[in-house]
Amino acid sequence: MAQLVDSSYCVYAMIGDPVVQTKTPQLFNAHCIKYGVKSVMVPMHVQNDIGVAVFVEAIRTSPILSGFVTTIPHKSVLSDLVDHQSETARRLGMVNTVRRNSDGSLAGDMLDGKGFVRALQSKLFDPVGADVLILGGGAAGSSIGLALQPLVRDICMFDHNADRRRILEGMFADFPNVRVMHEFPEAAACDLAVNTSPLGMKPNDALPFSKALLSSCGLVADAVTRVNAETDLMGLASSLGIETLDGEEMATGHLEEVLSFLEISRNTQ
Repeated sequence: MAQLVDSSYCVYAMIGDPVVQTKTPQLFNAHCIKYGVKSVMVPMHVQNDIGVAVFVEAIRTSPILSGFVTTIPHKSVLSDLVDHQSETARRLGMVNTVRRNSDGSLAGDMLDGKGFVRALQSKLFDPVGADVLILGGGAAGSSIGLALQPLVRDICMFDHNADRRRILEGMFADFPNVRVMHEFPEAAACDLAVNTSPLGMKPNDALPFSKALLSSCGLVADAVTRVNAETDLMGLASSLGIETLDGEEMATGHLEEVLSFLEISRNTQ
C-alpha cells in the first residue's frame, strides 16, 4: 500500500554524497507503514560542508523536519554543527544521527557501533572475549571498535592511511586491548572480521580479507552494500561455511538504534 503523506507527518532525511547505496530510508519507511507511525524518511543528496551547514539550518527553522541520518562523508562536520552530543559522538568526533528537539536545538549521536552490536545479537553471535579484526578506520570502523572494545579480548584495527591511523591511535589510547596497525599480520587470530572500508563497492575490487585470514573466523561482517548483489567477501565467507552479516543486516540493527534516538515509538493501534 502506498504511504500517503500529509502535513501531519514528521519528515526525516537521509543525507550523503552519494546516498543511492543506503538502505536506511527503505527500512525506516517500511517500519513506519507496518506500525502506523506518521513519519517518513526521504533520501537527499547533499554535497560538501557548505551544503551540510545549509541543510542543518533548514532543520532548525522548519518544525516539520524532525531530524536526519547521514552516511559518508558528512559525519565529522556534523559534530561541529549540533548543540548537544552523546559521549560516544564526542569521543569519536562524529555524528550520524540528529534529532530536532522541541526547543529547536539539535542533539547528535553516533550509532553505527551500537547498531552493529545489535545486529550481532540478531545472529546470536556473542562478541564477549572475541579476537576482532576491523578493516577501515573511518566513521563506521571507529564507532564499531568503540562499541566492541568493552566486550572483546582484542581488536586489531587496520587502515593504510597514516592520518587516519594517527586519529585512531589518539581515539583508542586509553584502551590497551585495541591495536592500530598499517597492515595485516601474516597470521592473526580472528573470531570476528569486519570490513568497513570501501573495498567491495566495485566489482573488480580486491577482497578485504584473504581466505587464509578468514579460516578461523566465526563471523564475517561487511558494511558494503551493492544494489541487488552480494559482495565478494560475503560470497567467500558463505562458501567457507562462515556465518555472515551483510550491509543490509547491519543497517537493520542500526535502524533500531536510530528509531530509539529519534524517539519514534511503535503505534500498534
